[in-house]
Amino acid sequence: MRLEILISRKRLRKADHWGDRRVASGVEYSWSKRAGRSLLSIGISLFLLFAVAVPGSADDDPADEDPPLDPRFGLVETYHQPDAADNLGVSWSRLLFYWSELQPEGPDSWNEFHAPLAWIDREIEAGRTVVGLLKSTPDWATEGSAYVGVPEGLYLPVDDPDNLWATFVRDVVTRYEGKVQHWIVWNEPDISSDAYGYQWEGSPQDYYQLLKVTYLVAKEIDPQITIHLAAMTYWHDPDYLDQVLTAAEQDPTAPENGYYFDVASLHIYFRPETTLFIVEETREQLATHGLGDKAIWINETNAPPFDDPDQP
Repeated sequence: MRLEILISRKRLRKADHWGDRRVASGVEYSWSKRAGRSLLSIGISLFLLFAVAVPGSADDDPADEDPPLDPRFGLVETYHQPDAADNLGVSWSRLLFYWSELQPEGPDSWNEFHAPLAWIDREIEAGRTVVGLLKSTPDWATEGSAYVGVPEGLYLPVDDPDNLWATFVRDVVTRYEGKVQHWIVWNEPDISSDAYGYQWEGSPQDYYQLLKVTYLVAKEIDPQITIHLAAMTYWHDPDYLDQVLTAAEQDPTAPENGYYFDVASLHIYFRPETTLFIVEETREQLATHGLGDKAIWINETNAPPFDDPDQP
């Protein structure tokens, strides 16, 4: 069996060979060393890849060892199939942390079965870095709609117990301290309420406050933690990131705190040939606000395995 993972057909094609496995990428890149880890100079990491299995050659060797871990690639929720993730040699795994599932009954409750330490320990043992995604407001914690509502007390000081989001972030980051060092703050807040996949009821300014609170609380626990902006879909609202960054610019405390995030994130679906365009547009938006050196990760992407008449 040979696995081919195709990201884009534009620009330079770079192929890495792991035995009879090939990963082809349409992204131009060069390697740099940063914090002891090899990273792409353009700061792109891919979590969800579209994999197509095609018949292998006669000299396939089932006894081949697992490929070395590649810091460019990861998968979403690898705990479902950790052995397959081992075989692919991915270095990252994203895990969802639903607040509504972790604390369904109130701030004093905790559901140990939602994100078990055993899952995370298995990923770490395999050499994969776990990236947590925080989202989903429980109904007891918002005056808005369950799951998408703005948490109560969000604009209170982070050490005020009535700032329910701050209290939750402190709890979850402390529980997984030393095991989860990357936290994504919410998911696709740029999707409007009249569209499928709606996930955030607040404004871009409310999202900025959510991000700020997360950054302050998490960095107080461990300054080495990396805080990721929620991944944007781009097409739902191309200006959403700009609105969040504008809110940050209006906050006099933002510059001294890196504008309260370390990494910008994207979800790019349906048309892989748009990948470079969206990354470049995102980079331009960041640069407009003086943040052109921020890393950009592609957290989810795919490539349709058929001809889509609506997206030829």
